[in-house]
This record gives sequence, structure tokens and C-alpha cells, in this order.
Amino acid sequence: MTELLVIVARSVPVNSSELNETLVITADTTTMSIKTRIVIEGTEQGVLPVAVLISFHGYEIESILSHGNTSYKMNSKIITATISSKIKNDLNPPVIFTFLKNETTENEVETCICVFWKTDDKNKSYWSTDGCELSKQGNNRTHVTCECNRLSTFAVLLAHTDIDDKPLTIISFIGLTFSVICLILSIMTFRLCHSIQNASTTLLLNLCICLLIADGIFLFGISQTKYKILCKVISAFLHYSLLASFSWMCLGALQLHLMIQNLKAVKAFRTHVIRRRYMYPVGYGAPAIIVVTSVAVFPDGYGTDKICWLSLDRGFRWSFIGPVCFVILVNTILFTITIHILRKKFSALNKDVSTIKNTK
Repeated sequence: MTELLVIVARSVPVNSSELNETLVITADTTTMSIKTRIVIEGTEQGVLPVAVLISFHGYEIESILSHGNTSYKMNSKIITATISSKIKNDLNPPVIFTFLKNETTENEVETCICVFWKTDDKNKSYWSTDGCELSKQGNNRTHVTCECNRLSTFAVLLAHTDIDDKPLTIISFIGLTFSVICLILSIMTFRLCHSIQNASTTLLLNLCICLLIADGIFLFGISQTKYKILCKVISAFLHYSLLASFSWMCLGALQLHLMIQNLKAVKAFRTHVIRRRYMYPVGYGAPAIIVVTSVAVFPDGYGTDKICWLSLDRGFRWSFIGPVCFVILVNTILFTITIHILRKKFSALNKDVSTIKNTK
């Protein structure tokens, strides 16, 4: 296939008085709109402020910059945008790109995705959507308009299949609503029934509270992507409440293990328990440390363009997956040891009938 490379550059006078004027550059079938002041600011003294737009088209460049996922394919020409200024990230207002589609679909706007070519700290390159989103204006059957807060290499991807997630959304909301009702009843039971209150019910009470908060945040906040700051806050709180749930699950497993391990003690269920002064710092403190560290390391990891949850970039979701896997591993080990202890205990019941009550 014939390769096509179009380079268009436009300069801006250094003494330009119209800093809010929009500079428009068209290369082949793609147009870039950028504010003049963005080009001027950050450009070294004595250097002419210039904005450059490069348009690529051809099989080789598209195969090199492959998405790596068969669910998507290229639906525009690949372009690279740059300016003479050193400031190329976190641009405000964002740069606007208008692409001509390679092909049109019946559901064209919803299936098109604006992406840029990103290289992470591990030198892995891939198409990313962070900071680059579909514009609410200028989209039609033939063109796609993207708003991006950085300068890089850009393109528009097209999803092969248009998945209808409405049934899944309805099922999720019904299930979570039922879960919320059951959790409220459980919390009331653990809180109001004084006869059953002990270390185990304290653990279960806090677990139910964390799960209730997580369900509530998911129901009312998971789709609040229009408000970026709010979406980040929702993502952080959802991250924390889910981690806290797993933290209390781990404490519950440890508590059960301690009780089973000390069956021979006369007051096992009263003395061999995790004290509250250790419960709360671990149950609520450990998740807080993880979330605060995650915010400090990668604050942009919270909230995406499609959902208020953790970003896939830089492996950020491992800040949730990692602790969860650790809790599952610990609980599995405790469960195995507990079953082994019970097996030995049950086999000794005929020899020591006096321990039956304690074992139950």
C-alpha cells in the first residue's frame, strides 16, 4: 500500500496580542485547533513559536501502532501533533482534533474511541484514553471530534461489536439493591440484639457497614463521569470501602482460626479473641494507608472517562487486586489449617466426651 505523510506547520508571532485566538491547522483530512497562548507560553526566548501537525496513512504505520486487541480497529488516519513550547501535557483548554472516519457505522458516535499513543515507565507502549475524550460537539456519520489535554500521536479506534450492557446494568442494580436491604437488616440485628454481641459479631458488623457503603457508592456514583473531581473522589472512596471489606474479612478469618485453635481452653470464646484496639487500626487503617499511598503515587489513577473506578494505566488496578489476592491467600491458608485442626478434634471426640460442648 502507498504510504502517505503530510506535514503542516504554522508559526505564531511572538508579539501576538490575540493570545486567546485559536490556531487551526489542517493536514490531509485531519484538523487541529489549539489556542495561540499555549503555543507561545513555554517557548524559549528567541525561538519562533510553531505548531506542527503530521498525518500518516498506510498499512505499515497502522500495523506498527496496533491496539493489540482484536475488539478494536483503526477508524482514522494516525496523526502526531507537537509545538515548540516545552509544555505539552495538562493543556488547558484542551486541543481539539477532528478526524475523518475510515468507515461509518449505524451507531457511529458511541463506538468511536479517542486515543493517544502512550509509553509508560516500563517502556511499554499502547493506546490510552486518559486525558483524551470524545467531544460532545462536531460528531456525525463522517467525522469524529476529540478533545485531548496533551500533545502526542493520536487516532480514533472503532469497536467491532456494539455490546448492549443495559441488561447487565439492570441486573446489577437489582442485585445491589437487594444486597443493601439485607446488609441493613444484618447491621440492625448485630447492633440491637445484645445477647449475640461478641468479638465475632463486631467483626461482622463492621464488614456489613463497609459492604453497605461500597454498594451505595457503586449504585449512585459509579457513572458520575461528567464531573471529573467528583468521579476521582468516588473512585477513591469505593477503593477504600472495598479494601476495608476485605480487611475485615481477613480479621474474621483470623478470629475464627484463633477460636478453633484454642478449643481446649475453658474460656476460649472470651479470652482468645482479637481485641478491639487491634481490630480497628487494622480493619480501617490498613486500607487507608493503601489508598493514601496510591493517591500520592498516581493521583490520575482514580476515575476514567467511562467509569468512576481505577485506571488501567501503569498497572494502577493492582493497588486493589494486590491486597485482595493477599487476603484471599491468607484466608485460604487459615481455612486449610482450621479444617486440619477440626479434623483432629472430631477424631478425638470419642476419647474425650467432655470436650463435645466446647467443640460445638
